[in-house]
Amino acid sequence: MKGFYIYMLLLLGWCLGACSSTECYYMDSITGDDSNSGTSPSRAWKTLDRLNQQVFKPGDKILFKSGTEYIGSFSPKGNGTEEAPIVVDKFGKGENPILNGDGQELYTVLLNGNVHWILSNLEIMNKGKVPAPGRKGVWIQVAKDADAYHIELRKLTIREVYGDMEGQIPGGGVYLASERDSQTADVLDVMLDSCYIYHCRPWGVYVEGPHNALRMKDNFIR
Repeated sequence: MKGFYIYMLLLLGWCLGACSSTECYYMDSITGDDSNSGTSPSRAWKTLDRLNQQVFKPGDKILFKSGTEYIGSFSPKGNGTEEAPIVVDKFGKGENPILNGDGQELYTVLLNGNVHWILSNLEIMNKGKVPAPGRKGVWIQVAKDADAYHIELRKLTIREVYGDMEGQIPGGGVYLASERDSQTADVLDVMLDSCYIYHCRPWGVYVEGPHNALRMKDNFIR
């Protein structure tokens, strides 16, 4: 019996260690505060600026409160793994949280060399006061020397991204730019699944690079 208790204590210690190796980070633009720890709904962060300072680890989750809006751009740091991707989603009941670039940057969400990220249940826009060349909603940038690249965009609404083709600079709702050649496109593994994309100019989805770098399933684009 003594051996059993020792075993259970060791197992509990292992579980606690495993749980503490990942975190859930909470965002609340109404009651949050950037001086908080960000690790519970009552200690949520407030702004995307604070979120962009954090380096995320495999298995971490970033949860935006339902019904809230965030002005600015989201350009996260850190990578997940195949077994433990980094997940961005919402918490609570209500409308999907809005990430509104407001024309401040050419993108609202930038994934620049990030590996194994999943974004779900967000509303993304980047209208600005006037259209701008190259303006994007979600910008996925893949470097030439990237070894792996697994990104999933699920159940996103991407709307009112107002770019134009002045200077032949493409933009739009989702923009995938890859420096990889077509023979290495299989390592990119970018999925666009069940997204609603509308009022995005000049393109709903634009791929610059291997044409098979982006997989699409059950999307509605108009």
